[in-house]
Amino acid sequence: LNEITPALVRTWYAGLGTEYPMRTAHAYQLLRTIMGTARADGLIRENPCTIPKAGRTPKRKELDLLTVGE
Repeated sequence: LNEITPALVRTWYAGLGTEYPMRTAHAYQLLRTIMGTARADGLIRENPCTIPKAGRTPKRKELDLLTVGE
């Protein structure tokens, strides 16, 4: 756990790519939660997951619904 640094997390996150943004956000959320628990348990001093907005899931696209006449 102590070998996981913010730089390592950023490298891992960048390696996930942008093709699947929901998967990427969920993977980061899971890692951040695990590291947060490790911090709360006193296993690490700080949570290395510090990428702003990385755990936010992308908004769903707005649908343009057609009317009966269209």
